[in-house]
Amino acid sequence: MTFAPLGRPGPRLLAGERRGFGRVNVVTPDPALISAALALDCEPSDLVLLLRTCDPQRQGHGGFAWPDSGLVSAPDWNPRPICGYGLHGFLWGVGDGSLASWDSAAWWLVVAARHDELVELVGKVKVPRAYVVHASQDRYAATQYLCARLPPGTWPVIGATLTAGSGSTLTAGDDSTLTAGDGSTLTAGSGSTLTAGYRSTLTAGDGSTLTAGDRSTLTAGDGSPLTWRWGDGRRWRLTTVYTGEDGIEAGKPYTCSRGVVTPKI
Repeated sequence: MTFAPLGRPGPRLLAGERRGFGRVNVVTPDPALISAALALDCEPSDLVLLLRTCDPQRQGHGGFAWPDSGLVSAPDWNPRPICGYGLHGFLWGVGDGSLASWDSAAWWLVVAARHDELVELVGKVKVPRAYVVHASQDRYAATQYLCARLPPGTWPVIGATLTAGSGSTLTAGDDSTLTAGDGSTLTAGSGSTLTAGYRSTLTAGDGSTLTAGDRSTLTAGDGSPLTWRWGDGRRWRLTTVYTGEDGIEAGKPYTCSRGVVTPKI
């Protein structure tokens, strides 16, 4: 069985194509976004946000140097939908997480751009100019900044860390950390860590770690451990299985009741 990792869209399929490009959600006045709108000669409501990464020297592909704030333009802009020739990023943090840098010293940038200047590529977008509104070597800080300004809807942001209470629904992109209470629904991309309580539903891509309470439904890609935490009246116990071993298939949902793992029907 082939399992398509979540958060890594197939060719020509991006969040903008599925549900519209959206607009920035300015909940409270944000000086950086106001400055971005002035620099890009538009209204704040005309802005979208892109997430991107740079190397520890804050350089992108080909050694292009990104500022830690302010306006930046592509010196070789070409509006054709081909890779290169522009400033690249993940629209609203959604795209192919394998294109990001996961170096512990990488820079995580959130940049504002005009929605009418976006050019869609595969797993990312490009623009001729942008305005850096947040730059940090702290992935959590950057993704939290972006998540606080997302338009309405569910946006699986690459690298996000989400925490919520019982009965919550959390969705994130590759290499994310999701934690929630009982009866929650967690969905993430490859290389993610998902933890939830009793009767929850967890779904993730390859190489992820899923842990939930008894009677939860867990689904993951290749090379992922699935763990249920349950009590026998005397102590907490853990039951763990691995996709690709002992008949446990990638992409197939499983549940567990008092230590017995069975396919979810």
